[in-house]
Amino acid sequence: MSDMQDVQMLQAFIFQVIRNEYPDWFAPFRYPMYGTVTKAGGGKADVQVLTQEGAPDEDIPVLLATYDRNRLMDLRNGDKVLLVFPYGDPTEARIIERV
Repeated sequence: MSDMQDVQMLQAFIFQVIRNEYPDWFAPFRYPMYGTVTKAGGGKADVQVLTQEGAPDEDIPVLLATYDRNRLMDLRNGDKVLLVFPYGDPTEARIIERV
């Protein structure tokens, strides 16, 4: 097994333990969220999650999200996007649409 696979298995284990101990913290990541791109390029973007009022949510750190470069090739800083979390995991954020 490679070192990368070891790291991924350890991360998965740690997140499972955290999810079991702090289920309320992971609860918001079951639903799509809006965010603002702070830095984009190469199929990855830093995204600041927004509150329902449209202000930056200071309780959630800036997330690294992936996106389809072919579909969103002109994604720019400041664009408002819709994020989803396929596994309820904030480290697996994906940008699915520009709003």
